[in-house]
Amino acid sequence: MPFRIRWLSHLITVAFGFLSWVFFRVLNRTEIIGKENIIHQKRLLIVSNHVTLIDSFVVGTKLFFPAAILKPWLPPFHMPDERNFFRGGLFRGNLRLLGKIISPFAGFLFAHLKCIPVKSGRQDVGALHKANSALEEGTLHIFPEGTRSRDGKLGKGREGVGYIIAQAQPTILPVYVTGMNDVMPVGCKIPRIGKRITIKVGQPFTCTDEPGDLRSRDTWCRITQKVMAEIAVLAPETT
Repeated sequence: MPFRIRWLSHLITVAFGFLSWVFFRVLNRTEIIGKENIIHQKRLLIVSNHVTLIDSFVVGTKLFFPAAILKPWLPPFHMPDERNFFRGGLFRGNLRLLGKIISPFAGFLFAHLKCIPVKSGRQDVGALHKANSALEEGTLHIFPEGTRSRDGKLGKGREGVGYIIAQAQPTILPVYVTGMNDVMPVGCKIPRIGKRITIKVGQPFTCTDEPGDLRSRDTWCRITQKVMAEIAVLAPETT
């Protein structure tokens, strides 16, 4: 990507980061537990639970903004569903007409917000390779569950996260977010304000000493299980 386009991407990311900061700090109250565990370095993989379509914004903003203003590599890449974010799938029902108007520009916008589109319904090998490249450039935030939890409980992780870790060998930062289901409950199109959100950050870890063939699905599944266990430890007892 040409230098000028990289800086365009950074300007767009910072602008959205500021708006997100206002939303999650001023219009809602977001608390971070475990700030001492937050690290700013390249080849960092953030893994968290997934409840709403805007989880990436609260995690990326609260962990890395405003430091990201002076560090263009710090805002994390994301891996959203291509259908929702690049083809207007977010706009259904009464908002379908708005989706048709916006969708031609969605690809440009989300690409510059460091989104790696993932094709739903099957394992997107191309997206997994792009994830590895993203980690070489900076940071990446993914949801190991692969889809949103409808009941707020942590689901089962998918082997794709194990594949990414086996190939890229990143430092992994586990995160658990609570309160987002109040901000944007199932069926809600516009995020709510005046809510309390908690982000619990665990200790960074690696899987560099994981035994077995790193090209084996058994190894990927074992790594995924380890990642999910680290996220689960951060969950409140009530979940």
